[in-house]
Amino acid sequence: MTGQGTKNVYPTVNNIYTKGESIEALAVSKYLDLNKEILVITGSNKEYLGAEKLEKSTLPYKPIDLSPDDKTIISLKLVKGKLKLTADIDDFEGRYIAKVRDNKLILAKNYHRHTSDRYFEIYDDYYIPVLQIELLKDSNAILVNGVFHNDDGCYIFSDSGMRSYMLEKDKTLMQPQEKERFLKMIREAAEKIIRPIHE
Repeated sequence: MTGQGTKNVYPTVNNIYTKGESIEALAVSKYLDLNKEILVITGSNKEYLGAEKLEKSTLPYKPIDLSPDDKTIISLKLVKGKLKLTADIDDFEGRYIAKVRDNKLILAKNYHRHTSDRYFEIYDDYYIPVLQIELLKDSNAILVNGVFHNDDGCYIFSDSGMRSYMLEKDKTLMQPQEKERFLKMIREAAEKIIRPIHE
């Protein structure tokens, strides 16, 4: 059980971070053919990229742009066959859950995570994957899923596509019970459509 009697919707993850650790880089060259176009999948959005766009571009590739101010949530860059991940993942209130800077993980507290050379995922207090990056060898693809909050509500990216959940009023005007109802809806939706990656 977690705070306020909320049921964990995913199995408890036992892999807890060490402060300031560097996560293992995703081994792109092991799972993806860099001589072919790479498919980047974010919910229902699909884009084919040449490896050179990820490797030689001066600016990192941004698979998700949700904020009107063009705030970068996630960016990807290929460096010597390793996928370098940079991300800013916030909770409903806008407080950061995790920051990743070129694969260095900085968590706000003891959130759980799983990493390997094939995937990377972070779980929030409810064990919902708030960020997943997975390399798919069969389809030569990079898959990005998770629960992403912005000022207007929440977006859930999953294997079944992208779903948006918009707020009816400004967050600052919401009563605690209204916020809890909204978050409960998000938790239940995420449980149904986001599958854990880790083995």
